[in-house]
Amino acid sequence: MRHAVILVALLALSCGSVNDRGACSTSSDCPSGQYCARSADGNVCWADAVAPVVSSVVASCSTTPCQRDGVLRVEAAISDDKELAGVEVALDLDDGTRKVALARAGALWVADLSLRDWPFEAFSRAVVASVVARDGARNETSGAAAAMEMTRLRWVYDAGVPMSAPAVMTDGTVVVGSATTTEQLLAIGATGLKAWSRTVGNAFITATPSVAETAIWAASSDGRLYPATHEGIPVGSGCPTGEALHGGIAQIR
Repeated sequence: MRHAVILVALLALSCGSVNDRGACSTSSDCPSGQYCARSADGNVCWADAVAPVVSSVVASCSTTPCQRDGVLRVEAAISDDKELAGVEVALDLDDGTRKVALARAGALWVADLSLRDWPFEAFSRAVVASVVARDGARNETSGAAAAMEMTRLRWVYDAGVPMSAPAVMTDGTVVVGSATTTEQLLAIGATGLKAWSRTVGNAFITATPSVAETAIWAASSDGRLYPATHEGIPVGSGCPTGEALHGGIAQIR
């Protein structure tokens, strides 16, 4: 019996008691490796060596494909046996320098990331969102979502014939010439849909149209320079140049 009493005393001495712990109001008052535990005798700093568990990280984009100025939503399922203090997400676009806090939303932690806030030194590339979960004792666990392909490509338009290089209007409309004898002047809106097409002359337009302040100018291989309004309405019969035009048009102001 005497040995049992001594053993219990030694265990109590090694474990300590609530009264031996430092008082706290939040876990930030405690040293690393401890969190602020709520007890009947008050809030005390208590050891916690168990890190949070990150069971899943999922990334989805507001656009398909994921565009450079889209919104990336990151959702993470995370748990902790004591106190989950916070969750942050970073993207590998800047080597994880910029970090954004996730907010609890029901059973998940969620953040919406505006991709325009990150540098993007590529036309398209895979992007990885990494999450770090931290508990009150500063234990950390990380996890990453599957890579998302991100691109600057806005849309693709197939005219069915070769097109010139584009000229871009202030509202984002793209104007091109096409290798056909009718409807050679073609405008494609900022959403990738055809805005209008017009017939100017009777030959191919292979040169890039020029968008001036009050008109669009198209150089034709029939040897004439054709003006049109910004809405694509031809103005007059064009100006003769004496030879087929295949190069771009320079504006002098």
